[in-house]
Formats: sequence, structure tokens, C-alpha cells
Amino acid sequence: MNNNWSDQDLIKSSLAGDDQAIKNLLNRYLKAVYNFVFQYVGDTARAEDLTQEVMIKVWKNLAKYNLERPFKPWLFKIARNQVLDSFKAKQMLNFSELEGGDEKGNVVEDIPDSVDLPDELLVKKELIEVIDRVLGTLAVRERLVIQLYYFNDLNLREISEVLGQSINTVKSRLKRSLEKISAELHQIMHDYRI
Repeated sequence: MNNNWSDQDLIKSSLAGDDQAIKNLLNRYLKAVYNFVFQYVGDTARAEDLTQEVMIKVWKNLAKYNLERPFKPWLFKIARNQVLDSFKAKQMLNFSELEGGDEKGNVVEDIPDSVDLPDELLVKKELIEVIDRVLGTLAVRERLVIQLYYFNDLNLREISEVLGQSINTVKSRLKRSLEKISAELHQIMHDYRI
């Protein structure tokens, strides 16, 4: 199977009975969906379980997918709905967490393996810690917008669709998040005299 196949090519092939195509499609987005789910739940085991449930739901509903539309927003909307359904089912929805909780997730989880020198590895580790700390200062809803926009390459309209919010709300949250990130990084640079 060609790794350069588009999402739509993989979906068409899967619908035609190619089991490897659906595996490739789901593997393509597994980490992104996990990171997205983790932002909501803040628990590794629960995020893994929900990610698996999302992938099963995608597989079962693939025939309902409209090939004329982008796949990623459809996938992330399923992930969001699965998370919210799990909150409802377990009566665990804590609105304060969704409105600005302090759980911290690791959006920038991995840096590709390389042969960096020890001092370069230390700088990368410190940079990841700074980025994680800065992202951790954001409310969950703000981190989700940042993650979808910068890490999952969704546009504002697609994010609006995934989160079920107006495009103006998404724009406002993105702008506010970037301002907070900029202020936090500025403060860190000032503190370290960078």
C-alpha cells in the first residue's frame, strides 16, 4: 500500500474491501486523535480507551462518510462526540475543566529520534518542557484550538465544525490563546534573561 495515498483513496479502497487500507488510515491519525482526546480527559489510560473507541466508531461508520468533504474534521468531530458521550455516560462532566481547568496535557509529546549531542538533547528537552508548561496554562478549550490548528493542520472552519462552535468563537479563542502564549513566553525569557 502506497503511504502517499490520500485519505479519500484509503477510504475508497477500504470500502472496496481492502482491510489494509483502513488500518493505514487509522494508523495515520492514531496519535493525533489520542492527543486530542487526552486534552479533554487528562488521563492516559482513559485517553487510550477512548481513542480505541473512536477508531472503532470510524471503522463502523466509514460507509456514512461523505467523500466530498475533508476527512480530518469528520474524524475529530467523532472523537469529540465520543469524549462528551463518555462524560455523560459516567456522569463525570466537570464544566470547570472544560471552561478552564488546570489539567496539563502533553501536546508536543515526541521529537523525532536523532543523533543529537547531549547538550542539544538537553536544550530540546528544556524547550519541550517550556512549551508544555506554556500550553498547560491555557484552558482546555484554548489548547484544543491550538492543537487542531497547529498540530493537526485544520483550518478555522474545520475547527468550528469539530468543536461545534461558531467560526468567530474559534478565531477569538485562537487569538486569545496566542496572546497568552506570547505573554507567557515573554515572561519566561525575561525570567531567564534570554
